Amino acid sequence: MEILTLDNIDFSEYEQETDPKQKVRSIAAYTQEIIEELTPDRAEAPRHPKMPFANFWLYFAPGEVTVWAGFNGSGKSMLQGQVLAKLAEEGVKSCIASAEMKPRKTASRMIRQCTGKRWPQPAEVQAFVAKTEKSLYVYDQQGNIEGKKLRAVIRYCVDKLGIQHFAVDSLMKCVRGTDDYNGQKDFVDMLTVIARDLNIHIHLVVHLKKGEGDEKVPTRMDISGSGAISDLVDNVLICWRNKRKERERDAGKQVNENDADTLLICDKSRNGDWEGRIPLWFDPDCQKFTDFNKNARRGLARAL
Repeated sequence: MEILTLDNIDFSEYEQETDPKQKVRSIAAYTQEIIEELTPDRAEAPRHPKMPFANFWLYFAPGEVTVWAGFNGSGKSMLQGQVLAKLAEEGVKSCIASAEMKPRKTASRMIRQCTGKRWPQPAEVQAFVAKTEKSLYVYDQQGNIEGKKLRAVIRYCVDKLGIQHFAVDSLMKCVRGTDDYNGQKDFVDMLTVIARDLNIHIHLVVHLKKGEGDEKVPTRMDISGSGAISDLVDNVLICWRNKRKERERDAGKQVNENDADTLLICDKSRNGDWEGRIPLWFDPDCQKFTDFNKNARRGLARAL
C-alpha cells in the first residue's frame, strides 16, 4: 500500500481543465463499446467488479459514481473499505481518500477484514501489503479537502498509477456547509464528469438525515443534503444497521440470530437491471461483513 501526500507529489499540473477538443470524437471511436452494449449474450464481454456477496448483482462499471449512504456508525465506510480491499487483492487498482481516518487505521481495518482475524500476525500483514503494493493506495489528507485539489489528485492517480476505483470519504469533508445544496450539487456533478471522462469508478460516502431515528429502514430520499446527490449519481447503496437487535441483545433479551445485523440496500442502479437488498452479518472481531450467519451455522453444527 502506497500513501500519497502533498509533501511528496506536486498535483498542480493536474488542476488544469482538460482541453475541450479532446472530448469531441467521431462515433466510430466507440464502435466496439457500442457492439458490446447491444450484444444480447454478453457472456464474452468484459466483466466489471461486483460486490463480493451472493445475490447482489450490482456491478461497479467504469464511468460511474456510486454513493454509499448510512447513518453515523452504520458501517458504510467499513463496508466500502472491505469491497476495495477485495478488489485490491484481485489486482484492481484503487485509491482511498479518507479525510476522517489516518492511513494506518484504514489499512489495519482492511487487513483484519481480509484475514478474518482481530490480531493478524506480522507475516500476514506483510503478505497483504506485498500483494496489494501496486494496487492499493491511500491519499493522506485529514480534514477538509477542496474540490479542485481532489480533482487533481484523482487525475494524477489515473495518469500515473492507473487507478480504476477512487473512494471519497466523505462528502461532508469536501463541501463544508451542510445546507450548501448548490455546493453539494456542484461537487457531485464534478465527480460524475471525472468518472465519465477518465473511465473510472468513483465511490462517495454520504450521510443520512437523522429524522425519524435509526430503526426505520431508509431510502435514497433520506440522504442528507441536496436531492441532486442521488439524482446525479449512477448507483445508491444504503447500509442500515439493525440497532433494535443490538439493543435487545445488550439488554439481555433473546434475539433471533437469523435476523440480519445489517441490510445492504441497492436503491438505485441507473445502468443496471437489479435493485434490492441483502442481509449481512457482522463479525466485530475482524470488522468483516458476510452474507451468511456464522452464529446460526455454529448452532446447527451443535444440533447435529
